[in-house]
Amino acid sequence: MKRPSNLLHVRIAELIGEVKSRCPEAQVEISYQPFETEDAHLRVLCPDSWDLDQCDHLEMEMASIYSRTLLEDGLSIPVLVIEPPERVRQEMEALQRQRQQNAS
Repeated sequence: MKRPSNLLHVRIAELIGEVKSRCPEAQVEISYQPFETEDAHLRVLCPDSWDLDQCDHLEMEMASIYSRTLLEDGLSIPVLVIEPPERVRQEMEALQRQRQQNAS
C-alpha cells in the first residue's frame, strides 16, 4: 500500500466536510486500502431519519465532487453513500403493497 500524500489528506478532509455540511449525523469511514485505481475511498452511512431520496441526492452531489477531484488533481476518491437498512426495508414493503394493490 502506498503512503497517502498530503494532497490526498486535504481532499479527504474536504470531502468529509462536504458530507457533514449536508448531513451532520452521517458516519464517515475512510479506507486507504483502495480497490484497483482508487487512491482511497469513503463510506457514508446515512442516518435512519433520512429517506432514500435524500441519500440518492447526497450520492449525486458526492459523485460531482469526485469527478472534479479526479479531473483537477488526478485523485480517485469515490464516496459510497449507504442507505439506512431500516429505510430500505420500509420502502421495499411500501412498493410491494402498492404492486399488490395495482394487481387487484
